[in-house]
Amino acid sequence: MIRDAQPQEFDAIGALTVAAFEAPRPEDRTPRKANPQRRRTLADAGARARDGRLLVAVDTLTDRLIGTVALVHAGTPSAQFARDGEAEIRLLAVDPEHRGRGIAYDLMQHAIAVAREQDADAVVLDTGPRNLTAQRLYTRLGFERAPERETRASVAGGMLVVFTLPLTARNTLATLTSQRN
Repeated sequence: MIRDAQPQEFDAIGALTVAAFEAPRPEDRTPRKANPQRRRTLADAGARARDGRLLVAVDTLTDRLIGTVALVHAGTPSAQFARDGEAEIRLLAVDPEHRGRGIAYDLMQHAIAVAREQDADAVVLDTGPRNLTAQRLYTRLGFERAPERETRASVAGGMLVVFTLPLTARNTLATLTSQRN
């Protein structure tokens, strides 16, 4: 189940986000350790909630938080790439024990639906240059690279990879069609 986060969950969401970002990815298989400033950003779920909507995925059998994503507004401290009229997806994270079950996909679909409800013109997001799993997910969801926006360095080296998803009627139809295939 995906729903809005509750303030009493912010500490647990922050811990989940840190754990997810420091866990090995399939493409590199080595644990990563975020620097102290990055760890503070990952852990600060309250800031993301203040800047937009903080969503969580909850295991309905155990009532345990297993994923999170934020949809933040352009011009807020949490937004890095969103322009006027755009929503920005920040810090998609899935509990490492629950990866590979479609939770990230479901969180993304929910965040995109919220952006549409908010009448956003587009959704923008970024990821690290070596996070190939995330890049495949974003492409599958209809996002396209926006190299002209790739102006910030990744904490792990290289430039952050930026993706956008225009929220037009044509894009909606293309996304729905690709999901059926």
